[in-house]
Amino acid sequence: MVRQVTLIASILLLTVAYAPGGIALEIKEDFGKGFNDWEIYDEPGANAGPSNWQIAKAGGHDTTFTPKSNIYGGDAGTHEPSRGTWVIYKKEEWADAVFEVSMFMTDNDVPGVLFRYVDPDNFYVFDLMQQGRAIPPFKRLRKVVKGKYTELNIVHDGGYEQNIWYDARIEYKGSEIKIFWDNKQIFKVKDDEGALRKGKIALSSWGMTDIFFDDIKVSGSATVEPGGKIAAVWGEMKRGF
Repeated sequence: MVRQVTLIASILLLTVAYAPGGIALEIKEDFGKGFNDWEIYDEPGANAGPSNWQIAKAGGHDTTFTPKSNIYGGDAGTHEPSRGTWVIYKKEEWADAVFEVSMFMTDNDVPGVLFRYVDPDNFYVFDLMQQGRAIPPFKRLRKVVKGKYTELNIVHDGGYEQNIWYDARIEYKGSEIKIFWDNKQIFKVKDDEGALRKGKIALSSWGMTDIFFDDIKVSGSATVEPGGKIAAVWGEMKRGF
């Protein structure tokens, strides 16, 4: 009877752990302990590489994360596609989340953030530019599926100013994506992209010798594992009785 009660209690705990709605995940990162949890990616064949991501002081912050390289790929005139270098948080991935990050630019090209990052050819990216070339300075939201970029929204509002700390916030849940810049909503889109249901977060730089990232916070949920996971654990439990 005791073993039966214990078994029932264990099943209830498993049900809660894998309940619909996902497993809660939250991280905070200020780079005070380095960047061992981040993986660096440079676009193959990019100009001015490799990147040199490091911890540095900037704008009154003691521990920011910066590429310290003017690395860029693609077309320098049109910024299409705006690949260069990025760093991926490799320990977790999220289905739905609120992703916050502070950014300080002393250069004028294209910094950005990636979310629901699956691999170098599949992700969402919010980026911005101050320097106008083929197109005026912008903020934009795009998705990349199988290496193809699709623009979801763009505003030509000057992009950003240099030597100012900005706060970016990306809220994504299901097909809805909201982008906030200094607490002002600039984008709200719906995109039901099956290839981008979940993924990691990343920080990106294109042609930016000096872009500094700090005070990252991500809170949300991971995708619930399929029912087969519970079945497998149940099988292990039965063998113990």
